[in-house]
Amino acid sequence: MKPQLSNIDVALLALYELGGTGKAIHAEDVALRCWKLVPERFSWKKHREFPDVEPARFALEDAAKPRYGELARLVLRKIAGKPQAHWMLTAAGVEYVHAHMEQFQALMAAPPRIAPRHTESDQLVFSLGKHAAFKKYAATGTCDSVEPYEFTDMLRCSLDASPKVLRGRLESLKARLAAARKSKMIDFLEACEFRFREMLENIR
Repeated sequence: MKPQLSNIDVALLALYELGGTGKAIHAEDVALRCWKLVPERFSWKKHREFPDVEPARFALEDAAKPRYGELARLVLRKIAGKPQAHWMLTAAGVEYVHAHMEQFQALMAAPPRIAPRHTESDQLVFSLGKHAAFKKYAATGTCDSVEPYEFTDMLRCSLDASPKVLRGRLESLKARLAAARKSKMIDFLEACEFRFREMLENIR
């Protein structure tokens, strides 16, 4: 493996390969993929044939920190009544993977399918492009005329959804658009984020 690739790099690539641009991936699935990519780093010390969850967890937790650019985010989902760690790439994380794709490709023994699913991306872009909120932004270059109900409808939330839910939907949408390389739509979401910052406050 290339020495310049860190455990964070491997974890981000694993998350990307598993579809972490548009959905939350269970931490154990990320750890297993990391182990398949670089078994010497992500296995037990004595029994190398078994994946170790801890190196992947540490890498993902670091990737989520501001000092590393907040490249991933933790999502807690209940399984059998207990919250379990899942992870998604942020928009910044998707951009990071794209920027380092040549290095990441070199990590593979055989080229994987790591491109996002274009059908889903195209459908997302088409749907957002038709939305009233985006049309207002496209016509004026601002979100000043976008109404709160239009913002929440775009995120497929109710108007009384909690800030946490709104933030999660917004970050997920930004990551998926980053994967589709739709910079204008990301600019639109960032403008919405500023306009409706009071609805999103106290989450970060």
